[in-house]
Amino acid sequence: MLKKLRVLVALLLIATVVLAACGGGSEPAAEAPAEEAAVEAPAEEAPAEEEAAPTEAPAEEAAPTEAPAEEEAAPTEAPAEEAAEEAPAAGGEAIVAEPGQEIATILLPKFLGILVFDQANTGAQEAATELGAPAPEFTGPTAENSVQGQIETVTSAATQGVAAIMISNNAGDQIAPA
Repeated sequence: MLKKLRVLVALLLIATVVLAACGGGSEPAAEAPAEEAAVEAPAEEAPAEEEAAPTEAPAEEAAPTEAPAEEEAAPTEAPAEEAAEEAPAAGGEAIVAEPGQEIATILLPKFLGILVFDQANTGAQEAATELGAPAPEFTGPTAENSVQGQIETVTSAATQGVAAIMISNNAGDQIAPA
C-alpha cells in the first residue's frame, strides 16, 4: 500500500511539473513578487505597509498619461488645409488643395473589390466635389497581381502628369523604387 502511495505522489508531482511548464509566461512572473510579499507580510507587518504604498503610486501616475492623449486629440481637429500646409509631401513641397484647382489624382487601393476601399473612393469623390476639383481616378490591381499592378500604376502615373497618388501600399520595399 505504501508503495502504491509513493507511485501516486510521484505521478502527481510529475503532472504538476508538466502543467506548470505549460502555463503562461508573463502572468506567473507578475504574480511571483506578490507571492513573495505575501510570504514576508506575516513575518513583519510594517514592511507590508511600506510595500503597499509603491503599488498605489503608479495609479496616481496614470493621470498624467491621460492629459497628453487629450492634447494629442486637439491638433487632429485642425482644418485639413492647415494640416496640408504643415506636412510636406513625400516628393518635397506640400500640395495644398484649393477650391476649383485642377489637380490630377489617383486613388490606388491594395486591389479592387474590397468594401473599405470602395468607401474610400466614395469619400474621395465627395471631397473632390466639395473642392470643385476633378474626381480622382479609382484604379487598382486585381488580387492576383496586386504588387506588380500597383508598381505599373505608380510608374505610369508619373509619366501621365498625375500630381498625387493616394495609395494603400502592398509592398513598400518593392513600390518605393517605382
